[in-house]
Amino acid sequence: MPRKIYPLLAPFLIMMLISLWMMVTPINAVSSDEMHDDISGQTLLPASAVSIELDGATIYRENQPLIIKDRLWVPLRTISEALGCNITWEDNTHTVIIAGTSSSGEDFELSLKPGCSQVTGSMSSILQAADNELQNTVPIIVEGRTMVPIRFLTGIMSVPVSWDPISRTVILNQEEGEEVYKDDQSSMRVFSEIDNGMTISMHAGEEIRLELNSNPTTGFTWVINEEPDPSVSVLNGPEFVSDSSSTANIMGAGGKECWQIRAVRPGSTSLSLCYMRPWESVQPICTYCLKIEVL
Repeated sequence: MPRKIYPLLAPFLIMMLISLWMMVTPINAVSSDEMHDDISGQTLLPASAVSIELDGATIYRENQPLIIKDRLWVPLRTISEALGCNITWEDNTHTVIIAGTSSSGEDFELSLKPGCSQVTGSMSSILQAADNELQNTVPIIVEGRTMVPIRFLTGIMSVPVSWDPISRTVILNQEEGEEVYKDDQSSMRVFSEIDNGMTISMHAGEEIRLELNSNPTTGFTWVINEEPDPSVSVLNGPEFVSDSSSTANIMGAGGKECWQIRAVRPGSTSLSLCYMRPWESVQPICTYCLKIEVL
C-alpha cells in the first residue's frame, strides 16, 4: 500500500515547491527602496532618507536625490535656483545654461551637457571649481531631470557644505559662505563625511580642508589609520572647532576635527581615518577615506 502512495507524492511536492517559489519571488524582488534606475551601467540608489537644508530651511524637491558610488547627486534646477542661479535648457543643443553671481559679486554663465564632463563658461575660477567636481563623472538625466553631484553646485557657488550623520542632513550655509569668501578669496575646498569614499583631483600646490564631526568629551577622536604617501602633505591638524557659539557651553559640546592638506607632487594616495578611543583594542565605530589624485 505505501508503494502506491509514493508516485502521487512526487507531483504534489513539485507543485508545492513551485507555489512557494512564486510566493517568495515577489518579496525578494527589487523594492521601491532599492534600485532606482540604471544609467550607463551605474546603479542609482534613492537617497530618500537624506535631507538638504539651506541656511536652516529644508529645500523643497520634487524628485529625490540619488547616491551613486557614495556621492550624493541632486536635481540641478531645484538646488541651483535655491542658491540664486537661473537655469535654462536649450533643446536644440541639449545644453543646460547656469547663470548666477559669484561670491565676489561677478556674474557668470556655465554651459554643460548631460553625459559630458566638459563645462564651458565665462569665469576661470568658476570653471576650475566646476572641472574639479565633474572629474571622473558626468551629469545625468533621471526621469527627465538633470542630476549633478551636490559638490558641483556648492563648488561653483562657494557655499560651505557639511554633513550631520545623526539626522542624515546635508547642511548648506550660503550666508556663512558669503562672509568667508569675501575675506578669503582662495576658495579652499572643504570636505566632510558626505565625501566618504570619494576620489578627488588636486593640482600640485593646492590645499584643501577636511572637517569631520567629533566630540572629544566622549573619548572618541579621529585617528589617521594610514599615512598618505608623499604626493600630499598634512600641514596641520587635528584642530578641534566647537559647534558651541558660547565659550560657556563648550564643555560637552561636539564640533569638528579639522586638517589642512596640500598636494605636493603628482601621484595617487588615500587619506584613511578611524573614529575610535585610541586606548581601546576594538573596532572603530566608523571610518573615513578620501582618495586623492594629484595631477
